[in-house]
Amino acid sequence: MSEQDEEAGLRCIVYSSSCIVTPYESDLLLILNQARRNNSRNGITGLLSFDGQNFLQLLEGPEAIVRATVQRISTDSRHYGVKMILDVPITARRFAAWGMEFVALDPKSFAGIEGFQQQSGASNEALISALEELGRNERID
Repeated sequence: MSEQDEEAGLRCIVYSSSCIVTPYESDLLLILNQARRNNSRNGITGLLSFDGQNFLQLLEGPEAIVRATVQRISTDSRHYGVKMILDVPITARRFAAWGMEFVALDPKSFAGIEGFQQQSGASNEALISALEELGRNERID
């Protein structure tokens, strides 16, 4: 755990939302690259998944920074229906190696497209499994 993590306390927030308009691949890649830059700068890790219409994003990091990030994201006009799925304190990052991993919930739609390959080297199935495990263990009802 980094010194920043120890001082701030860690938080994991998972939310879902829907697109106002189905984004082109280039739009989605822009979102993903922007998230990777911002998260790297802010000490946030996690993943972003997309099924063609809906986003699911997991963010973890220092609580104040994660909350501010989610607040900023929730006001983005490119999506609506932001729903908090998980909002819990954590003692350690589960996705520390993932600045912002991308999970295609329909992997065929993103196969071979530059920029959408998993950064961690994990298979899409392993990433989805990690999300499912997290959902089984901790959930906001």
